[in-house]
Amino acid sequence: MSTMQNLNQTHSAGRAGQPARWSRRLTAGAIAVLLGASGLGFAGTANAAPAADAGKRDAQSPTYVPGASVQPTTAESESERYNTWHFGPGDGYAQRVEQQRNGVLLEAGAPTQVIRGNGNDVKQTTDSTPLGDVLDGLELVASDKEDLSYQVGVRVDVNASGTWDDGDLWTTLRAPVGDPSVWTTSQAVGGLGAGAAAPADEMLAALGDRAYAISTGFLAWKPAEPVLVSSFTDTSGVTKFRPAPEATPAGEEKRESAPEIRPNGDTFPGWHDAADAGGRLSYESTIGQWVPGGLNMYGKVQLIKGLEESAYLTNGIDRAQSMRVAATPKSPWDHSEDEDPAAPLWAQVLVRAYPDGVRDVPVDVIVRAAVPKNGDLSQASEWMLSAPVGGVPADTPVSFDEIRAALGEHDVTGYGVFLDTGDYAYLGQIVFNGTTTGFVQSSMPWIVNWSVKLSATTVKPGETITITGTGFDNGGEVLIAGLCRETVPVEATTSFTVTCTVPDDQEPGEVDLAVGYGSVKSRYFITIEAADKPVDPPVEPAAVWSRLGGADRFETAVTVSREHFPNGAKAVVLSRYDVPADALTAAPFAVKQDAPLLLTQTGTLTAATKTELQRLKPDTVYIAGGTGAVSAGVEQQVGALGAKTVRMGGKDRYATANQIAKTGWGKTGASAVFIATGRDFPDALSAGAAAGGVDAPVLLVDGKAGSVRADVQAQITALKPAAVHIAGGTGVVSKGIESGLGRSAKVARHSGADRYATSAAIAKAWHAKSGTVYLATGAGFADALTGAAVAGGKPGPVLLVRSGCVPASVAGVLGEIAPQAGYVLGGSGVVSERVLTNRNTCA
Repeated sequence: MSTMQNLNQTHSAGRAGQPARWSRRLTAGAIAVLLGASGLGFAGTANAAPAADAGKRDAQSPTYVPGASVQPTTAESESERYNTWHFGPGDGYAQRVEQQRNGVLLEAGAPTQVIRGNGNDVKQTTDSTPLGDVLDGLELVASDKEDLSYQVGVRVDVNASGTWDDGDLWTTLRAPVGDPSVWTTSQAVGGLGAGAAAPADEMLAALGDRAYAISTGFLAWKPAEPVLVSSFTDTSGVTKFRPAPEATPAGEEKRESAPEIRPNGDTFPGWHDAADAGGRLSYESTIGQWVPGGLNMYGKVQLIKGLEESAYLTNGIDRAQSMRVAATPKSPWDHSEDEDPAAPLWAQVLVRAYPDGVRDVPVDVIVRAAVPKNGDLSQASEWMLSAPVGGVPADTPVSFDEIRAALGEHDVTGYGVFLDTGDYAYLGQIVFNGTTTGFVQSSMPWIVNWSVKLSATTVKPGETITITGTGFDNGGEVLIAGLCRETVPVEATTSFTVTCTVPDDQEPGEVDLAVGYGSVKSRYFITIEAADKPVDPPVEPAAVWSRLGGADRFETAVTVSREHFPNGAKAVVLSRYDVPADALTAAPFAVKQDAPLLLTQTGTLTAATKTELQRLKPDTVYIAGGTGAVSAGVEQQVGALGAKTVRMGGKDRYATANQIAKTGWGKTGASAVFIATGRDFPDALSAGAAAGGVDAPVLLVDGKAGSVRADVQAQITALKPAAVHIAGGTGVVSKGIESGLGRSAKVARHSGADRYATSAAIAKAWHAKSGTVYLATGAGFADALTGAAVAGGKPGPVLLVRSGCVPASVAGVLGEIAPQAGYVLGGSGVVSERVLTNRNTCA
């Protein structure tokens, strides 16, 4: 009996049905043992890609960076004038990461910088992404974020030369990955000293409008345990630190013919009639029909393709989820349309697994699923293994996630189909990992030398597909039919390029594009998507827009106060300037008291705030937070101005929010309560203005917890609300918290895809047309807080925007509200002049 190549001949009785690498020789008898043990199977190896990362920049294709391609520190990396991933410079910094299946592993106990420059030797300022958007667009997926910081290299074109020169200012900005609301600068900038920390909006204001990001990355500062980093996202896209998947050009089809399918006993790689199971293969001709030729399978047949060892797919089992098998249950002349296509047919992927992470002790197994009626395998298919691996039994349907977890570290070494019946199956096409194999009759060897590529296989009406053909060595004509019809002469040339424009009235769905040459026809499946409907931009009536901003957050708060309280105020709410938690819940309280919200430093009453208090002449000043937030000394300074002080504080931010609610609504109760996470500020910012508009408090919860804290629940019970409104999605405030709140009141959740969309959703739910609108940066909290304290009294929403543009979700709500007046909160370094004058939109 002839043999097939195999890497490992160790197939004990306990490993029956498990696949082997194709390198040494495995006898046909051994393959029969594999088939007999599993009832289906053949040998092979597959690799499961890790699960998709959270929070993706979903429209962009990721860049894959294996650990070995993070380059050591060089002269270029020290100047940050490069555009690849490097280890950051500095004495004592580690210059090594360990490549893992799903990321790179950073050493424990050592500081490591991994950064990427953008190659900006000469700035193109008109093309530069606003620095605020860069800071706002960072995302890192890692096993533990506690010791990780974002790192952004920044140059400031001090002399406005438009190029890098000796007059530039250079600094590095860092912020904790777990809470990137406060940034630290390595150099003195705009009144902030070297090493100073400030919220994002204040840092942006200090840097000014000629600051450009020249690198982005992350820093691990001596983590106690090794940290696995899976992916990094910035405004340029997603970087995945793992092996790249094998790429295949769109629309490429590779045809196989009878002589290229070798009988059992030949050596791999390539297509094989893999085992003598009593079945047979034959080809049928479809000359004169615009359908692909097909392979007639009869009996118990296994057709597989072994991959070259160099082409094994490391951790590639996820490719099985997108596998396609186009087949009918019998030969085309004796099956009815009512029968399930491919009912007796199984799709199979050959896998060599290393469940213990030891490559010297592999487990060979087949991953398989029955081919569904439409031919498309998916995660929802009933998957099973040919042999027990990782706790998953053989021949038992389990979820794809269980398959992936059981395989662990692995390689994919082949794929194909298995006919487990005494009937016929008519196989037209197999698609795996982007490669399409059409099984066509071929009696002339030269026919298989021609190939056709399509520029795209998913298009919309009006779009164009470029068809490129090569290898037409025998002259004659190439016929194109289906979606497009054309005859292309190839007498004088062996190649051609034609374009196919999808008709404007083409209905969505799957259509065929057929190419024929000689007696061979090949069919491509083209997906037609629905045409984009023209969307009229929101009609925004002529509104009067103004900026309320100052040199810093203290002066911005004063400017807002002067605009809305020109004749003084009986009450003022005072909060610390640098941590948002206390002021978040103070905003609707300020609306209830008809009071402005002013900011101060913790240890001393800020000069601008003191001057504004003297102008307002309030009878009462309400202080948000304990003495750790606003000191007793500041309270004494306020009292010396002639105002009564009332402190609303607790042991932490959650208790402070409870105390503010008790002070404002303790006697009367509240018809509604707003709930926001205390871990971050954006959603609570938007909720503050809405809550103020309906006379409701904002309470804080630990959004990651599974239930509401006892003291917060007690405060909600005391307020007796009829409705509880949650600001933010389940990733911000958990389902467990929502479930607990629902026991005592009706619960509604208001959320969007991000902080901007959430602010739009809240604005749409509460604010009527033709009112007043406030726009504030989504990268910081201070300006939006002081705006929320007056917006709720209009009432009007606070909508979050990027520093240089209005997100599309916010722009849509602006059009619906059609405001008569609008305010941009903060200086031009925080929200640009373009937003004030044009409200230009972005994604």
